[in-house]
Amino acid sequence: MSDQFIIDSIKTFKERCLRLVHHKTLLTYTGQPKLDDVRLFFLLLPFFVNGKWKEGQEEAAQAVALIQSALTAHDDIYEQEEISKDQQLTVLAGDFYSGMYYQLLAKTGDIELIQLLSTGIVSISEKKADFYDRKMLSFDHWMRNLTIIETLSFRQYYEYYGEENLISLMENGLILHVGQKTLNHWNESSLSNWSEIFLHKVHTPASSISSKDLFFQALDKVEKDVQDLISNLNSAPVGAMNFVRNNLLHHYSADIR
Repeated sequence: MSDQFIIDSIKTFKERCLRLVHHKTLLTYTGQPKLDDVRLFFLLLPFFVNGKWKEGQEEAAQAVALIQSALTAHDDIYEQEEISKDQQLTVLAGDFYSGMYYQLLAKTGDIELIQLLSTGIVSISEKKADFYDRKMLSFDHWMRNLTIIETLSFRQYYEYYGEENLISLMENGLILHVGQKTLNHWNESSLSNWSEIFLHKVHTPASSISSKDLFFQALDKVEKDVQDLISNLNSAPVGAMNFVRNNLLHHYSADIR
């Protein structure tokens, strides 16, 4: 399985997901749904490892992609006294993607999977609310919440289709990915929701180390874990592991520190 096959498969999968949610008005005002290639890779990883989809698995992967699109769309809304037309449409876009996710899963007739993912969305929403409700968070609390928000739907999808051996790589890979994006936002002085919450709400137990330094240390450990997992995952095709190396390992500059 070549590097190009991995890239082409992600592109094809993204195009299929975009066709599912194509809507002219939303496209005009809010743009394409945010479908991140690294996230799509981890939805496709079981397919790359097994060489084929299990029954209903591709539709489930598409549904999880739409869940992420819906959650990301809602994250793009900022509190203002007046809500603009673009903001209203962004909310509608998130709701539209959510509806498409349910419609997609309904076609499979898999009630158990629908219930599982729906329960996960409730948990993710609760953790997001916890971020905004609390005045201050411990670093460990912030990391636990972030892990649930970023990986829970993926974990449920992996567990449902018996892909437990891939969960550690997926979770560490996604946390490394969102961590790197956070660092890049800091470097560009452009704060994402997570980085803004982190800088203003996370406290550390000792004054000798800053919350940002704790984050660097945590991210360094996650990156090492990803490296070890790649080395030990003999079942994964070379092209898939090359994608992880090229897109995740050493993907941020030490100058950010």
